[in-house]
Amino acid sequence: MIDLAVNGIKKYYGAELVLDGLTMEVRRGDRMGVVGPNGCGKTTLFRILAGLEPHDEGDLHLRRGAVVGYLPQTPDYGQQMVKEVLQEAFRDLLALQEQLQALESNLALLTDSRLERALQEYAQLQQAFETAGGYSMQERLERIQQGLKIPDSFLERPFAQLSGGEQSRVGLGRTLLQEPDILLLDEPTNHLDLDSLAWLEQFLRDYAGTVLAISHDRYFLDAVSSVTLEMQQGQAMRWPGNYSRFQLAKQEHLLQQQALYENQQKKVAAMEAAIKKLRIWGAQGDNEKFFKRAASMEKRLEKMETMDRPQLTEDAMALRLQTSQRSGRDTLLVEQLHFGYDGQPLLRGADLHVRWQERLALVGENGTGKTTLLRLLQGVLTPHRGSVRWGSGVKVGWLDQVVRFADEEHTILECFRDTCPMTEGQARNILAKFLFRNQDVFKKVGTLSGGERSRLRLCQLMHGEANVLVLDEPTNHLDIPAMEALEEALLDFGGTLLMVSHDRYFINKTVDAVVELRQGRLYRYLGDFDAYWLQRQERLERQRNQQRTQVPKNAQTAPKEPGKAPAKASAKAGAKEAVPTRRAQQEMTQLEAELAQWEAELADVAAAMNAVGADAEEALRLFGRQEMLQKQVDAAMARWLELQES
Repeated sequence: MIDLAVNGIKKYYGAELVLDGLTMEVRRGDRMGVVGPNGCGKTTLFRILAGLEPHDEGDLHLRRGAVVGYLPQTPDYGQQMVKEVLQEAFRDLLALQEQLQALESNLALLTDSRLERALQEYAQLQQAFETAGGYSMQERLERIQQGLKIPDSFLERPFAQLSGGEQSRVGLGRTLLQEPDILLLDEPTNHLDLDSLAWLEQFLRDYAGTVLAISHDRYFLDAVSSVTLEMQQGQAMRWPGNYSRFQLAKQEHLLQQQALYENQQKKVAAMEAAIKKLRIWGAQGDNEKFFKRAASMEKRLEKMETMDRPQLTEDAMALRLQTSQRSGRDTLLVEQLHFGYDGQPLLRGADLHVRWQERLALVGENGTGKTTLLRLLQGVLTPHRGSVRWGSGVKVGWLDQVVRFADEEHTILECFRDTCPMTEGQARNILAKFLFRNQDVFKKVGTLSGGERSRLRLCQLMHGEANVLVLDEPTNHLDIPAMEALEEALLDFGGTLLMVSHDRYFINKTVDAVVELRQGRLYRYLGDFDAYWLQRQERLERQRNQQRTQVPKNAQTAPKEPGKAPAKASAKAGAKEAVPTRRAQQEMTQLEAELAQWEAELADVAAAMNAVGADAEEALRLFGRQEMLQKQVDAAMARWLELQES
C-alpha cells in the first residue's frame, strides 16, 4: 500500500528552481534514507510533505487518515517548559484524561438515570483512553527519556535555555512520542552520542509506521534503511536497500549507462561516416540514390534520442594531503593527566602514547571531556597535574569544531594565501577543488557557513606542512560526497592522525585503533569502530552479569556515608583494565609476531595486485590469497583482544 506519492512537484524560491518535477512514492512500512548533496532540496521536500510549505506545480497524495510527524533540524518551542514540549505529543490523550477526571469528580453528585448515563459515558471514554495507549504514557515517556538521555532535571527548564544539542534531543523525543503513521526526520542523529544512536536505530527498526530520514550518517542509514531515495538536481530516484547497497547498485547502473552511451556514440559515429561516404559517392557518380540514402540516414540520426554522458564521479572536493618530513617514532606522550571544571574532574590520570603513523579515533559519551582533552593537547588549557609531550619533528595541523580565522574581514582567497603563500592563479585552482569557484573566492570569511569554514580550514591543512593531524568532528557540516573525499585524502595521508568523531562509518574507513575516554581515563582498542563496539558491548554484558550474580556481603553493617565507597572499592574503581596473566601475555606475544608476518604478506599481495595488469587468472589468485590472509589476521586479532580483556 502507498503511504504517500509525489508526482511532478516543482518548487521555486524566487527565480531558483529547487525541485524540478520530482516524482516519488513511499510504501507503508518503508524505512527510507534520503541522501543527496547539500542544497539539493531534501529539507524543502520534507517541509512540503509535512504541509509546512506549498509547492508550485505537481500533485501530492497522502493516504487517507495518515498522520505525519516532522522533526526539523533545529526545533523551536520558544519559552515552553521541556515537560510541556514532550507532553504535547499526548495532547489528545491528556484531553481525554481531563474528561475522565471531571466525570469522576461529578459521579458522586449524580443519581438514577443521570448517574447511569454518566457511567456509560465514563466507560466509553475509559475504553478510548486505554485503546489509544493512555495508561502507557508515562512508560513511553520514560523510555524516550532514557534512550535519548533527557534527564528529569530538564523537564522543568524552559526549552529556549537548553543548548542546541539538548534542544535537538528534546525535539526528537517529542516527535517519536507522537508515534505518527509517517515519520519525517531531518538529520535525527545530530548531537546524539553512540549509545543514543544505537538506541534510535533499534527504535526505528522496530517502529510500526513508515520512516523517512534525511541523514549524512552512513552508518545510521545502513542500520535503518530498507530503501534509499537519492536526490539530485531537483529530482529523485528510488533505490532498493540501505546506503551501502545503494552505492553498489548505483555504480553498477552508471557502468551500464556508460557502456550504452559508448555503444550509441559508436553507432552515431558509424552513421555519420556512412552519410559522408554516401555523399562522396553520390557526387563522384552523379547518382541521386546515394544522396537520398544519405538524407534518409540523416533523418534517422536526427530522430535518435541521444544519451547524455553519465557522470561517474560526484562533484566533490579533490583532496590530496601533503605530508612534511616525518616526526620522531614517539609522536605524543600523555602521562597521568588530570583536569576538571569547577571542582568536577573530567580527566583522572589519563595516559596516551601515540606513535608515528598511528591513526586513532577518540570516542566517548557526550560530556566526558573529548574536546577538553584536545584543548589540553593544543595548549589552550593547562592540566592540573600530569604532562603532555609532543615528539621531535612534530608539526600539528588542527581542525576545531568551531573554525575561526585570524582576520574575519579577509576574503577566502586572502585567508588561504595567508597560510599557504602562492600565486593567485595557483590558489584559485586549489580553492576550486574545495568547491570555492569563480566569485566565491572573494567572499569574506566572516560570512561563511559552518560547512564552508570547515572546507576552507581543510584546504589550508591539506596544503600545509603538518605531519600530525588533530581533527575535532571533521565531518560536521560536510555532505556525503565531501566526507568520502576527506576519507580518501586521510587514507593517502602519510603522517599521524588523531580525531574525535561520532561518525561511525567515517571511523571504520580511516583508523586502525579506537581510544575510549571513560571515567576520566583512556582505553585503547585495536581495530575499527565495529571491533571496538563489539568489545564494549561484551564488557557491558559481563558487568551486568556480575551485578546480577553478586551476593551482598555484610548486610548488617552500619550504613555508610551517602556517596562514599569503602577504601578498597574506591581504589578498585580508579584502576585500569585487568592485566593479562603470564600465559596470556606469552600467547599475545606469539600472536603479535604472526600478525606482523601476515600484515607484511598482505602488503606484498596488495603491491602485486596493483602491478598485475590484465592477467585475470593471476589477479584472482592474488585476491584469494588476500582473503585467506585477512581471515587469519581477523581471527588472530579477535583472539588477541580476547586475551587482553581476560
